Amino acid sequence: MNLLKLSLIGFMLLWNQAHAQNSVISGGNFTENINIFDGRFEHQFVIPQSASLVVNVMLPESTEVQNISVTLADGTVVTTENADEHNVSIKSFIPVGAESIWVFPVRTVFIKLAGVPVGVTTIAGDVTVNNSKNMIPIAFSYKGGGLSFENDVSPIIAVNTATTVSLTQTILEDGLPTLNPVNATLTIHHKDQPSVTKQMFDDGSLGDLQANDGIYYAEYVFPQTGRYSLIFESTVVDINGVTHKDSSYSSITVNSVSPFQLTGNFTDQGVDIDGDGFFDQLKITLEFEGVIPLDKKFSLGVHIGTAEQSHSSRYIKIDPLSAEHSAYFDGLDIRKWHTSGPIHLRLVRTFNDTEANRELLSYKENFGSTKHYDKNDFARKKEIIDQKSATFSFIDEDGNNIYEGIKASFIVDVLEDGVYEARARLKEAAIHNVWDSKHFQSKARQTLTAGIHTFDIIYPAKDIIETNLTGPGELALFTFYRYDDKVFRSVDKNLFGITPPFVCWDFGDCSASGHNTSPIASDDIYFYIEGFLDNSGEPRVILDLLSNDADPDGDDIKLVNSNLIEPTNGTVSYCNSGGKHCYIPEPGFSGVDTFTYNMIDFYSKNGIAKSGSDTGTVTINVRANNMATPANDYADGTSGQPITIDVLANDTDPDGDNLFIVSVDQPLNGSANVVNNKVVYTPAAEFVGTELFNYDFKEQDLASGMTGGYTYSGTIEVTAKPQN
Repeated sequence: MNLLKLSLIGFMLLWNQAHAQNSVISGGNFTENINIFDGRFEHQFVIPQSASLVVNVMLPESTEVQNISVTLADGTVVTTENADEHNVSIKSFIPVGAESIWVFPVRTVFIKLAGVPVGVTTIAGDVTVNNSKNMIPIAFSYKGGGLSFENDVSPIIAVNTATTVSLTQTILEDGLPTLNPVNATLTIHHKDQPSVTKQMFDDGSLGDLQANDGIYYAEYVFPQTGRYSLIFESTVVDINGVTHKDSSYSSITVNSVSPFQLTGNFTDQGVDIDGDGFFDQLKITLEFEGVIPLDKKFSLGVHIGTAEQSHSSRYIKIDPLSAEHSAYFDGLDIRKWHTSGPIHLRLVRTFNDTEANRELLSYKENFGSTKHYDKNDFARKKEIIDQKSATFSFIDEDGNNIYEGIKASFIVDVLEDGVYEARARLKEAAIHNVWDSKHFQSKARQTLTAGIHTFDIIYPAKDIIETNLTGPGELALFTFYRYDDKVFRSVDKNLFGITPPFVCWDFGDCSASGHNTSPIASDDIYFYIEGFLDNSGEPRVILDLLSNDADPDGDDIKLVNSNLIEPTNGTVSYCNSGGKHCYIPEPGFSGVDTFTYNMIDFYSKNGIAKSGSDTGTVTINVRANNMATPANDYADGTSGQPITIDVLANDTDPDGDNLFIVSVDQPLNGSANVVNNKVVYTPAAEFVGTELFNYDFKEQDLASGMTGGYTYSGTIEVTAKPQN
């Protein structure tokens, strides 16, 4: 798959000036090549008149954002901690005019300031991207004053297909497109190619752009892999006739280009398996040209439906080693979906970079090929079971009157030998058309002979509770399938039309708390030594607070950071080290410091908190470090033979810290190495005499894993005697 990584997708600049005769557009220039994958962004812009300022930083939901700050012209630094208002939230973001391409949950960092001074203002922050979904817009918006005039003078760059970039330019007033920039260009640079300039606007005309309700797109297909720089320059005339210039810079990395092209054609064939003159299935076979790389995977989907609506899809995984790429639709389903008129087939393609993630790039393209079938060409329903009934019973294996689940027993009379599968779905009675997979239960496919058969399907209480439904339940669907040569026939939905004998998904007292055991928080003990460092070289203790905590029910557990009680003589913060926290004592403190934390259990399927919680206590022993004392070492041996010297044996540490050698100098007349925390010196075969050289060692606290920041040095004197 041809995945593009965007180093910066763009920004929006929204600035309103209160009570001014002329609305001011404050253009912004990036101060550096902004690349979020390098973990840092920074942007400068000019405030022409003192006003309130709202800063919105929109980032992918999958990112971690830290150290967001706004530096004002007078040097004041504002963060989410000291702003007049701030919050961090997750919102759905659908760019205007691009609904078929993007639906992104984004993380929005909001900062509001009052009385912002005139001059250059800088916004900066650190960003860590936690997955490979790179085609998500990053937006910085600045807004103040209260008037309705808004403008976007810089582009949003985004991936439109695997090898195409789109640039969006929007001018808004009262939420409606009103103005176009003039003399706007997009220049694309690559070190191995001549620069390409796209004329985006020219005196109000569209140039190379395509227009859609005030949103303008320009496309550029990258001819080869590599890093490109994109420079957008424009002149904007506002509603008062004032001219403003703007430019912005971003970069993009193209990792691969498309090596083949799909034709978009497919062939269709109606299949009559039982010879009754009607099609039992519709077989769709796909065709394409070119060579599929062995390391690339994607899926082709066939959507079937009316001209107005697609009712079902079959996705075909394209394997470069397979000769046939076909999908099969059941004739009975086709009759069921369509009451009149022809059936339309539509071929789409969905790119995916990995086998498991089909939606990595969700851009879909209609190949434009259409076939027509009428539902009457396909076989009518054939009865496959009779004498249908069902019973429900609660499961209480331990006899404590708290039910572990529900067992549904379906009794059917199978009319013909064959391969069958039973499926059943429960839902909340007040909710219609529930198609949530969490409610779905299935009995494995099996071979049955004609006659009476019973299917028992178990609904565990934990799974039902986790659906977060609270009202009376009912049977929404029982479906019975027969499979023969890729054809399956099913009975009608809502076959039984009965209500199970329970009135609450949570069973018993209708409260999830009656069926949940609280997690258990075990107290933690840590050690901090002044001047010592953790394994990343920082003077702190890393706290893995949940490592010894557990939940008797096997539920997932997590910390409630808002309920973390700060220690008296230090600080605890989230240090982004695998979900861990870090402790740093106050300068000069020595002794015992403590704090408490709260942890809860929750449903792993939907993240909803359960009723259980517990509090753990953390004790941190903080002590000063007493310096170790190195002692000189003396040894003798034979020339050319290794001499092992336990140099640490006579070095002392008043705190009893563990000592370890970090290095040894190379002597002039031999070689020295560290082996098992000892020095092995081998004098040269011809050397006879005395050799002096040094070794370095440090302290280590085994309880905390911290290493001393100070390096000690000792001297070794070795006498080499001649060989006999």
